Amino acid sequence: MTYQPDHILLNKYRIEALIGRGAFGEVYRAAHLELQTPRALKVLRKDAPGLGSAEFGDYEERFTLEAQLGDQINHPNIVRVYDFERADDTLILVMEYCAGGSLLERIKPEGMSRKALPVAEALKIGLEVAQGLAELHQMGVIHRDIKPSNILFDQKGRARLADLGLAQAPEDLTGRELLGSLAKLHPGTPGYMSPEQENQRGYLRPPSDIYALGCVLFEALTGRNPQELRPGTAPISLRPDIPGWLDELLLRMLQEQPKLRPWDAGELLQLLQGEREEARREAEAQERRRKEAEEQARLAVCRRNKNITNENSLPKQNRPVILAKKV
Repeated sequence: MTYQPDHILLNKYRIEALIGRGAFGEVYRAAHLELQTPRALKVLRKDAPGLGSAEFGDYEERFTLEAQLGDQINHPNIVRVYDFERADDTLILVMEYCAGGSLLERIKPEGMSRKALPVAEALKIGLEVAQGLAELHQMGVIHRDIKPSNILFDQKGRARLADLGLAQAPEDLTGRELLGSLAKLHPGTPGYMSPEQENQRGYLRPPSDIYALGCVLFEALTGRNPQELRPGTAPISLRPDIPGWLDELLLRMLQEQPKLRPWDAGELLQLLQGEREEARREAEAQERRRKEAEEQARLAVCRRNKNITNENSLPKQNRPVILAKKV
């Protein structure tokens, strides 16, 4: 059953609209009755069609983990999680509402094929997501589900990394080491999972998230997911205006071997900021050289015109003689 507008949930949230739907759950925009502030409510009911008790228990663990991590994190590039509630057989995760929609909606508007974003816009998004991801990596958390629909925008247009329900927490290390080959395969979204996330059962390291973010940026810049293409396809071959340094960095992020990628989001952030700053300085230097060349050309024209004027002011007998060329 889908909640209708004006329905009061938990005696403190007024449902305003359904804004998303997953395999079993739904996401609503709601208003907090006391604070009069918008919230996003992720709702999962035990009686959802096709949802068994095992799946419900798994989702309950995910909601709990996301709420616990949300309680520890307050970062401008990570969607804030405020609370986790249970009402009978319904799970409700209370989150910050991001009014600007998702990256998926920008690169794949409803009813349209995927499109590429301007380079500057895609680079800004990459920097902001890397800032949020660096916070997670510093805590020892691996996101494991970086994809366009999990990158949201607030009302100021700032990118926010969302959905920590599939995150790998630091304490998972002991469990996976003990279980070895009996450990479950890693969860995630096909098309954005690193090779090790898809094929290995061991504890994931930060380069796995770097690979996923590389897939997202590649797609934002070219309109194509790199996993649909021949391995090693350079973004610049699909879009010539991508800066050379960014093309090289994306290829490095998408290396099959984790050790060949930037180690974590902190390192990636330094590379993005450093290369962008170097590119900015180079662009400024080129602009200065262009203006200097234009000024030199202007001065040369002025000098030539001045010489002609001076020659024309001489008495006729003193003017240079120009011999006509014989035909």
